[in-house]
Order: sequence, then structure tokens, then C-alpha cells
Amino acid sequence: MSEIIQFYSSHPIICNTWLILLVLTVVFTIKSSLVTRVNMISCTEATLLMNKQSAQVIDIRNQQEYYQGHIYNSINILSSNIKKGYWDELVKYKSYPIIIVGSGRNNIEENEFALKIKKLGFLKIYILEGGILGWNKAHLPLVSGKKE
Repeated sequence: MSEIIQFYSSHPIICNTWLILLVLTVVFTIKSSLVTRVNMISCTEATLLMNKQSAQVIDIRNQQEYYQGHIYNSINILSSNIKKGYWDELVKYKSYPIIIVGSGRNNIEENEFALKIKKLGFLKIYILEGGILGWNKAHLPLVSGKKE
């Protein structure tokens, strides 16, 4: 214990910086898990939700990526459009499960989108684990071009 005190007294800036970073990491981790409370689902679970409960897939990637390949019957809504209040297209799906699909690189944008629509009253919100990359990796079909 005396070694820790001696190290701290010799290097107070390093120790305080480390403690601040540790506290911030813990706070942001807890905050993000409590705020979103959105379930991550696998491709198999997503397929079951689509087939059994008529879940609506929302692809939040940009239009160019969406047109290159998207899940059948998905709709393309950008997160920025929700910010502007253009969510009329979603209202009719309020009572259905919503599956949010992103690029699959990280889930930051998907979580932000989920939080926005949760504030709008949507209750059954899921994020596709791995996004479109995971869907493609599972060898599930993609449709190219505009929505059918």
C-alpha cells in the first residue's frame, strides 16, 4: 500500500488522469446501457421476427449503400431525418417490432436511432447484430436497387 501512495505522490497528474478516465468510462458505459435498453438480435432472430410478427426492418445507412444491397421489404430512413421530424413513414409501424439495420461497423448510430424512436413511443425495438455485414456474412439474401 505504501508503494501506491509513494507512486501517487511522485506522479499525481498521471494518477488523477487515470482515475478521471476510469470514472468516465464506467459512467458512460452504465449510462448507455440504461438509456437505450435496446435488444441486439441475431440474423436468425430477426428472420423469425419478420416472418412471425411482421417486424419492420429500418435500414439507416445512406441511400447509396442501401441501393447496393438491403434486406427485402426494408425501408431506408436516415437518422438525420428523424432529427428533423420526418418520421411519418414510421408511424404506421408503431405497434410492430422494429429491427434497425446499420452498416455493422459499430452500433453508435443504431443506438442513437433506437433512442429517438423510443422517445416517439415505439416499444419493440431491436438492433440487428452485425448490421448488414452480419446479414451478408450469414449468406442471407439482399435486394439491390430501390424498394420494391
